[in-house]
Amino acid sequence: MKLRGALFDMDGTVVEVPYDWPRIRADLGAHEISILTYISGLPEPEKSRKWAILQSFEDDATRRAVLKRGMRSFLNFLEAHAVQTALVTNNSQKNVDALLDRFRLKFDCVLSRESGLWKPSGEPLRAAMRILKLAADECCAIGDSHFDIRAAQEAGVARIFILSKDRSKFTSGSYAAWLATGNRSRGFQGGVAPLVAGRGFMPRPRRGVRAAGSSRRPLEGVFPSKLASWPVEIFGTVAALQKRFAELL
Repeated sequence: MKLRGALFDMDGTVVEVPYDWPRIRADLGAHEISILTYISGLPEPEKSRKWAILQSFEDDATRRAVLKRGMRSFLNFLEAHAVQTALVTNNSQKNVDALLDRFRLKFDCVLSRESGLWKPSGEPLRAAMRILKLAADECCAIGDSHFDIRAAQEAGVARIFILSKDRSKFTSGSYAAWLATGNRSRGFQGGVAPLVAGRGFMPRPRRGVRAAGSSRRPLEGVFPSKLASWPVEIFGTVAALQKRFAELL
């Protein structure tokens, strides 16, 4: 089926951000499960204190974030080919708004953690597809982490694309180790807040599509047998990913 929707992660995918996750996890005491799941399960006043710590790290990273090279051209390319886009992030709506405003980006659907849903659960991706009125086999997920892979697999998304210059993070051993820590489907929260959709900004100028060549190799044999049918491809640059999309559209 034709690809009609692209579900983007934000931090590390659309923007480059200087997160030191080992330090953040150490400061929070969240060593195994999703940070958001860990904090949300804490009693007060510890919960509020650790939310404040996390938000301080996030706010600092957001101030220092830069748009990933080639991303604006890629988003323009998708728009020109009538591919709907969603931004699905575990970050806060405040930081999402700040980055979208700063870089003048537009997505057809935006979901932050205030939706009550977060990765690695597939629920936020399912919610985005419902908003876009698209089926899972019409969509792809674009991210940079195991969280993004797991969420996309659980949501049944047809294709998964990873932007990373470090392929070693996505070997079969690293993925198995990540799953073993309990990072499975712990991102779904009960009461779901109203979803945010159709965020609009000033019209963006059309730009020529330029896709610099770069080798691509599918990542196979990485996942448990029940998930082996999900194709995952890794790209070192956005330009290489855009070239792949030109083949698919």
